[in-house]
Amino acid sequence: MTMMWHRTEDIGAELLLQQLHHLYETKESYDVLFIIDDVEVKAHRFILTMRSEFFKKMFQNSVKPMYRLHFATLNKEILEVVLEYIYTGRITLQDLTTKEILEVLELANVYILKELVDYVVGRLKYRMDEFSVPHILNTAISCNVDDLKDLCIDFIRENAGIVLTNERFQEMSRPAMALVLDNCIRVPQILVFEAFMKWVGRNRQDLRLFPFDLLVMIKLECINEHQLLRLNAPVPYMHHTTVTAIVQSQKEVEHVSMFPDINIAIPDKIFVFGNSVYIDLEKLYRVNCLKIRIMGETEHPYTVTVSSDYKTWDCVIDYSKYPCRGFQELRFTDRVVRYVRITSCSIAKFEVDLPQLQILYSTDRVEIDLETSLWSPKQNIATFESGARVIEGEANMPHALLIHPNDCLSWYKVGDAGLIVQLPQPYMLNCVKLNFSCVPSSYKVEVSSDYYQWTEVGGETNVREWRKIVFPKRPVMYVKLVGLKEHLFGKFFCRHLECFSE
Repeated sequence: MTMMWHRTEDIGAELLLQQLHHLYETKESYDVLFIIDDVEVKAHRFILTMRSEFFKKMFQNSVKPMYRLHFATLNKEILEVVLEYIYTGRITLQDLTTKEILEVLELANVYILKELVDYVVGRLKYRMDEFSVPHILNTAISCNVDDLKDLCIDFIRENAGIVLTNERFQEMSRPAMALVLDNCIRVPQILVFEAFMKWVGRNRQDLRLFPFDLLVMIKLECINEHQLLRLNAPVPYMHHTTVTAIVQSQKEVEHVSMFPDINIAIPDKIFVFGNSVYIDLEKLYRVNCLKIRIMGETEHPYTVTVSSDYKTWDCVIDYSKYPCRGFQELRFTDRVVRYVRITSCSIAKFEVDLPQLQILYSTDRVEIDLETSLWSPKQNIATFESGARVIEGEANMPHALLIHPNDCLSWYKVGDAGLIVQLPQPYMLNCVKLNFSCVPSSYKVEVSSDYYQWTEVGGETNVREWRKIVFPKRPVMYVKLVGLKEHLFGKFFCRHLECFSE
């Protein structure tokens, strides 16, 4: 018996690339016009749709023979650079200035071109210096590119002397300044203070009010009284008694304990009163993470408040509008606390697995949305173990959509609501991953934070196996999968669903 070995070769790959480049150069049979100040840039809808989730969603229901996109501020040369990448997968950055490369990053981020974003971040690493890092960090924050933010902070920490004293540092945005102050603990504080005061002077009109919340991030107790007088003269930013109070409070915080990634909750100091759980840590600790498991299948909206003296309480988690259940991993900005209170907003009995309750300072930094206080998980959180549930749809085993990525099927009758998954708690998400096996599938994905208002975030036609929908980050607690075409017997099938943020 003779065995035949078959090998797949990319014999036409180079020719295909040349043809795509020719199509980009000539714009034959174009059907998209980018119009920038009366200047037209031509493109092809099918290329844009194939390469970009942004354009796929934009053109999804369009039947126009010609699509015109008007822009007032878009740089034509930068658009041409990004379009060449979309058509050919190739890009040249060495002839661009750092400012222009940042514009490429912003456009790639808008068009959800992740590979291009990653490539540009890698190039910016070698363009970074004391003059450019403030603007790079501003862009990294506005585009929410975590890797680039980390690169900038590492550079500033390692080169604090030349970065903080450079005039360009004063061009930092307020969010960038907050991030720098939060990560410059080991930098000489007098250097940080001097740079901060110059930044305040430069941006005084834009700030309107003195950024008290930023000032307290600097260790003022490390700065001599003569330097602190700058807060009072020539134009007083705040009364000297306020400065003294800040210094005193910071000295008291020096007595605060912090044990990274170690649970500091004391079992004997956890008490239940009605629908509230109180935890006494017995001394002040710096914490930013709470983990609890809500017992049973009952859903509970709840809040978490913290206090250092049992008199003044601050709310760090407000899930009073979210029906939560199962395992809850709660993240919040660093707090110095002694007491923690978890209060259910439901009339149902509130039971928490007390032996498994954890309070800690996590070194695994996560992104927390300042407006909603929700955090972005990098791992899949749509799992049965964490408390996620399939609340609409059927399967050959309960909640199969969340358990077995390859072995089971879930389905619903086309015309019904869809396959709907409820997460154990709300998150900031931007990615849904699906497995349709080998059956051609047409679908759309919708998300909601309250089950009543739904937002479509993406969809595809005639696709198979693993698919991924990426969309701008938003609060999500419910995910709905809707089939656009039935598979068999009027039903729409799916093997697996995952949710996370990237």
